[in-house]
Amino acid sequence: MLNKDYYLVAIIGFFVGVLTIIPLKNIGIVISFPLFFASAVGFTFFASLSFFILKLLSNYWPIFEQFSKFAVVGALNSLINLSVLNILIFFTNITEGIYFSGFASVAFLVSKANSYLWNKFWTFESKTKITIKEYIHFSVFTLVGLLLNVGIISLLVSWVGAPHGISPKVWVNISAIVAIIAIMAWNFLTYKKIVFK
Repeated sequence: MLNKDYYLVAIIGFFVGVLTIIPLKNIGIVISFPLFFASAVGFTFFASLSFFILKLLSNYWPIFEQFSKFAVVGALNSLINLSVLNILIFFTNITEGIYFSGFASVAFLVSKANSYLWNKFWTFESKTKITIKEYIHFSVFTLVGLLLNVGIISLLVSWVGAPHGISPKVWVNISAIVAIIAIMAWNFLTYKKIVFK
């Protein structure tokens, strides 16, 4: 019988599939109902399958037990980050500069609020109540993560710039994904070893 983790993963996968549509729409891809349906169902299935495989690996390497949950939550956080960023770009048409860095900060902070709740209560299964000390630890490490995230994405967007043949909106999304991947290890280790130990 499936445990609650698989139900949660399926729900997260569904929302990842739905949220994927926002950045795709913003970079100019025409969104049809079949594409929307395929994204929602496909990510639901992919998240469940990936989670199952990582859970199997946890029989040999126990760290995969937590990492499998962290990866699923990370995917949701990444799509929340990209969705907020693309919504702000959609309404303002700003894809670089100081305002863009502000957009990246807002997107990062919204995704981190989601991250705190999922990681505390599901990934690391913290039994403690939310405390000021824990929240301060999370905030400090999140702030460092924010600086790393915004620094990387701003460097790629404003200093490196979109390579020839790649539109600024596509480059923003590529840069955001690179920044998200770059801080993944930082987040996992600090949350596991310090914040939710």
